[in-house]
Amino acid sequence: MTPPAPPAAARRPWKKRLKTFRRSLRDPLLHAAAGTVASLAGILPRATLSPLAAITAALMGLWPPARRQALANLAIAFPELNPAARRRLAASSRRNLILTFLEFLWFSRHPEQLKPAVDTANPEAQAILAACRAGRGTLFFTPHLGNWELGGQILAAQGVALHVIYARIRNPQLEKLVLSARRHHGMIPIPEDGAVRGMLQAFRAGHPVGILMDQTTPPRKGGVFVPFFGLPAAVTRAPASLARRLNLQLVLGALVRENGRLSLRGQPLPRPASDYASDEELTADLMAAHAALIRRYPDQYLWMYDRWRHIPPGADPAPFPAYARPLE
Repeated sequence: MTPPAPPAAARRPWKKRLKTFRRSLRDPLLHAAAGTVASLAGILPRATLSPLAAITAALMGLWPPARRQALANLAIAFPELNPAARRRLAASSRRNLILTFLEFLWFSRHPEQLKPAVDTANPEAQAILAACRAGRGTLFFTPHLGNWELGGQILAAQGVALHVIYARIRNPQLEKLVLSARRHHGMIPIPEDGAVRGMLQAFRAGHPVGILMDQTTPPRKGGVFVPFFGLPAAVTRAPASLARRLNLQLVLGALVRENGRLSLRGQPLPRPASDYASDEELTADLMAAHAALIRRYPDQYLWMYDRWRHIPPGADPAPFPAYARPLE
């Protein structure tokens, strides 16, 4: 009798060893490169970051996939704009992305400069800070808008004990470097794989929790389809479920570029979570609030992301971008 063939993974152990070997070479190089870039960014005057971002973004714009994805998304969000206007928004979005990265590196070397660089005196910022300091369970939502990396840090710099959900970086050395920068002002990172426990601990202590919600989460991973700029997008339902169960306070905000400064903008949501009859209803309202804030600063949103990656079962694929695929 012929013995059964071993599983494919067992027949190819060399592939796993090769992958491990490549990572052992790559990870230290990435860490060294990130440290070098951070050091170089840190020694530059802050005024040079914007023109440097503009040059880098212009070069990025030469890559066709980056242009196509941003323009496809902008056609959904702003069908009333002509192609030239959408191209300008796409170019500004690329510049904002690069500038966000450079500012994160620069302020990681000059953390004492962050607080004076941000306008938190405007009424919207004061309302956000008051809500986050209220000493009750609060969810602080921020989209990939303006400088989302520094948004949580400025709340922490203002004395808010903000806990933030983050996705782990595979490179442990690089993750350590990034987390060190995020902790400068007392922000408390919660790893995504232990998020629920960490969030509950924060809420019990009366501390707010920050989360980036405008990311693709298919139903098999706990997502739900809700309208986003008029087209169904797969969004995580976990924040809404937790908010309804614990009757959390909901706050939406972003650190945007305004009149040459970084400015905290947004507001608490008018309805308490307990008013909603379902997770889907609350999730839809949260994404509507996201879209309203993004419409105020469309040139600062991350349009280079496959936000409408999944087409809901039975939906007409015609309105969806070319990169979208039917969800099976």
